[in-house]
Amino acid sequence: MTEWCRLNLHRPFRAQHAHLSRVIRGHCAYYGISGNGRRIRWYHHQITRIWKKWLARRGRHSNLPWSRFRAMLARHPLPTAKIVHQYAVP
Repeated sequence: MTEWCRLNLHRPFRAQHAHLSRVIRGHCAYYGISGNGRRIRWYHHQITRIWKKWLARRGRHSNLPWSRFRAMLARHPLPTAKIVHQYAVP
């Protein structure tokens, strides 16, 4: 994800948001099984942290505090990390 964010730094915010939303949804669809919730949440957190880091490098003064980034995420939230496939052990 770091490499993708670095290479697509010039893309508009909404385009980056749309791509990262698809990445998170796809990751949860594949790895979102019972018992894997902790790692799914960790992956979501890492995506958020990496994206914030690279968004902060876009401007001339390169400052994006967490409060401003959280406000951006409130307007354009990323999908939540959730378990998609439930299974029961017999």
